[in-house]
Amino acid sequence: MREKKIRGMKRKTNTMIKRIEEHTKTFPSTFYNDEYWNMLLPVSQAFIDSRKTPRKVKRLCIQTLLNQANHLINMKPSDTYTYRVVVLISINNLCDSQIIIFKNEDYFHNFFNRNSEFQKWILLSNEIDFWETWKISVYHSF
Repeated sequence: MREKKIRGMKRKTNTMIKRIEEHTKTFPSTFYNDEYWNMLLPVSQAFIDSRKTPRKVKRLCIQTLLNQANHLINMKPSDTYTYRVVVLISINNLCDSQIIIFKNEDYFHNFFNRNSEFQKWILLSNEIDFWETWKISVYHSF
């Protein structure tokens, strides 16, 4: 079955970028269970994961997440907590990508413990440089 043409590509892309920037304008003050805050990608799965969505739009999405994470890193409050700002990028399902801020150090370390039959981390090959392939700028703070 043929996939429909995506209409309003520029409008949808600009709206996505604007929403990401709006959600990350200020450092969050409310954390779930006093452990983490996250911002899921504010765009429809049908748009961002479509084969018809050009790579440049997907690249812009990833770059915007990284830019805003860097913005949040620069705004971290100076209090008793050790905040960790993380960008989770899911290439196969870009709609699952998100920015996560960990407030609790233990929760941060436990979050990355995913070695069960239901959840596993798959390491990227060192031979393929993801950042160069996608032409994405990474900040030194990462």
